[in-house]
Amino acid sequence: MSMKSVPWDLEERAEDAFVAYLKGNVGRACLVRAAREVCVAKYPLITVSAESSDNASTDASFNGHRRFSVSVTIATEAVNFNAETSQLEYIETAREAHRAVKSDVIGSLAGATVHEDLNDMQLQGINFSQAHCTSQTRGVDDNKLVTVQLIDVIAQPREI
Repeated sequence: MSMKSVPWDLEERAEDAFVAYLKGNVGRACLVRAAREVCVAKYPLITVSAESSDNASTDASFNGHRRFSVSVTIATEAVNFNAETSQLEYIETAREAHRAVKSDVIGSLAGATVHEDLNDMQLQGINFSQAHCTSQTRGVDDNKLVTVQLIDVIAQPREI
């Protein structure tokens, strides 16, 4: 494989792959989008972002195999705006709603063969060698309940 004959937008292709995978595997109505994609946010919202990449092996010379983290951010609304009172109101079922979406998303990503499932989708220009869940953080941001799941990924470009 010539390094010039393959696409080098692996991070964007990984984001697209995880977006397609989650759209097909999350069993509820959610907006699933790639980071840096312009759209009107609707909740529940799942955002996929591939972070900085590096050579998969620090001992090998550059061979196209890249290691990077993909973050999957799950955000659900915790408050509503009441137009009559012009005030924010806590959604009593916010925690349960977030828990249900989180369970669906993490459940679809928690398998040992996610990289094979991604490859089975036959997406152009990328092949996955590894994709497994690592750390998870929870918090509240701008009146949204948020969970961020990191996925350790090794991928390489594939000729189109």
